[in-house]
Amino acid sequence: MVGGGTFHLRAGEWTDDTSMMLAFGDALKRRGYDPVALMDAMLAWTDKGEYSHNGRCFDIGSGTRHTMAKYRLTGKPMLGKDEGGNACLMRVPAFVLYWDRDRTRAVDFSCSQARLTHGNREALEATRTLANILWELVDCGESATLDEHPAGTWKREEIDSGGFAPRTLEAAIWAVRQTDTFRDAVLLAANLGRGRGLRGGGCRRHRRRQVRCA
Repeated sequence: MVGGGTFHLRAGEWTDDTSMMLAFGDALKRRGYDPVALMDAMLAWTDKGEYSHNGRCFDIGSGTRHTMAKYRLTGKPMLGKDEGGNACLMRVPAFVLYWDRDRTRAVDFSCSQARLTHGNREALEATRTLANILWELVDCGESATLDEHPAGTWKREEIDSGGFAPRTLEAAIWAVRQTDTFRDAVLLAANLGRGRGLRGGGCRRHRRRQVRCA
């Protein structure tokens, strides 16, 4: 493990993706699925730096930032508009692990949390796909959803390295399917280009589940 990157982090430090997952995981542990508790936990991160390794929120996606600005004013969770960024994907592991014995709830609540900040239909479908993949990997160490996804057989030039949620998921799936080890999968995903931390994070979630359940 090495540091560096856009924010010059040290080895072992994490970005906003992990902070959001930790915030939602903590809220789930305390209150179950409660949109107010989830948004309050996010607010504790954005405004107070909780769940961050350095006590501050130093990066946040535009869709999440806009949603939190509205929540800060109203105190009421609202459905995200047509935002398609991949932050909705990064929070999914918390819900899969919380409902690791109930696939339906794990998937449904993964999608429900996504709607709090991201309302784009394709982003929500990507969230559902990721939740199914992770739940299958946690359950038995294998995922038919992952193995059957067409992105796994695409050529490198067909992979889009942007931050749109479906593209991030496709890139992570592609990296996992092209490699045999956790290290190689993460390295391949991270080297795809733009938003490398996003794809690397998604890839780590896929490959780590396979490593742990093997």
